Amino acid sequence: HRKLRGDKRYYFGCAETDAFMTHENIDALKAALKEVGAKSEVEVYKGAYHGFAVEDGSYHPEAAQLHFERLVAFLGGRGA
Repeated sequence: HRKLRGDKRYYFGCAETDAFMTHENIDALKAALKEVGAKSEVEVYKGAYHGFAVEDGSYHPEAAQLHFERLVAFLGGRGA
């Protein structure tokens, strides 16, 4: 979190169940973003596991689609 900057925008889409990004990690991330005054969105996708947007064993199509839509909206409609 030492690299976060207040003059940048950040979007994080997190899985509800993720051993690498726990709820404690998410809370710390939110606090760090607030501390630097960054414009940011941090969302947790219910029912999703780590890797939910990759079409493999953890794929969660609804969360992946919502994540894509929210990310495109966050980027100002600049989609693929």
